[in-house]
Amino acid sequence: MVVPGLELPAQAVAGMVADVVFVIEGTANLGPYFESLRKHYLLPAIEYFNGGPPAETDFGGDYGGTQYSLVVFNTVDCAPESYVQCHAPTSSAYEFVAWLDGIQFVGGGGESCSLIAEGLSTALQLFDDFKKMREQIGQTHKVCILICNSPPYLLPAVESTTYSGYTTENLVQKIGEVRGAQEPGFSPSSARGGGLVVRAGGLGARTPGFSPPALGGGSSSWGRGGGGVSGNQDAWVLSPFLSLHSPRPSPPQRGIHFSVVSPRKLPALRALFDKATPGGMLEAQPKDFSQDPRHMILIRGMVLPVGGSAASGAIQPKQVVPQPQLPTAPPQHPPAPQQPPAARLPALPGTSPGGS
Repeated sequence: MVVPGLELPAQAVAGMVADVVFVIEGTANLGPYFESLRKHYLLPAIEYFNGGPPAETDFGGDYGGTQYSLVVFNTVDCAPESYVQCHAPTSSAYEFVAWLDGIQFVGGGGESCSLIAEGLSTALQLFDDFKKMREQIGQTHKVCILICNSPPYLLPAVESTTYSGYTTENLVQKIGEVRGAQEPGFSPSSARGGGLVVRAGGLGARTPGFSPPALGGGSSSWGRGGGGVSGNQDAWVLSPFLSLHSPRPSPPQRGIHFSVVSPRKLPALRALFDKATPGGMLEAQPKDFSQDPRHMILIRGMVLPVGGSAASGAIQPKQVVPQPQLPTAPPQHPPAPQQPPAARLPALPGTSPGGS
């Protein structure tokens, strides 16, 4: 199944509350390219969620407006310093831009990879905290943007308290996973109220020796304590038909839109973007937002200015600059050699010079 690209307005819907986390590689590998990425992609993303350019007076309240947070990760050569630096959430887009401008891109020059797992594990902890903060206002629009110029190490996260031991692939799958769903494999402990059990008498079956787990305050019969099913506990059996066809509540999604911004096209980063697809379903080809053909810009959950190549529809051939024609001179041939004049013979005695 192919999921069409998410169509979003050119600007965020008025009143939309978003939780936005930027996960940035803070090494010298990204430093030379960051200003270009900041200008063409990061600032337009902030303007999208802010509804316009950041102003010093922007403030959305502690819990009611869009919240921004910044996570900066490094490489293993930063030890014994912490692998990750995290800024507390702010509702001021102007303050958040100041945080971006204050990043020091140092270290990592001798490393070919970076600790993306540490950055993403910290980002997931932030989204868990956002969920607790937003209990009173409900669902929010969640966006996680990874900005880096290095592939990930194969090492798992170690500094996170909640997601320690998760690899980078595990973390992006957790970003895009569907949680809270009842999988085809049945678990009796979660069957209450799910429409998965029927009375044995209706099917002509009976399981005298079956003892299901207690549910709802220690009750020994299924459904007591709010499930709506009661009776002798040995008179209830599983129904494979109802487990397949009974209506179930739609499973809630984690709902984090994962994006990747990189100054070069790295297959490892593209693989992470694909693994973070919501629900693991296939997506249509993402729109090209790159302003430079060398950049890799993979976007979900927001809209950026369309890149030059996508706006024109095709790559324009290079213009050939005509060269001025130089005047051509006729070929110069060397002069023909002059024949020396014929030498006269001296006249013989007794003869005239011109006679016989």
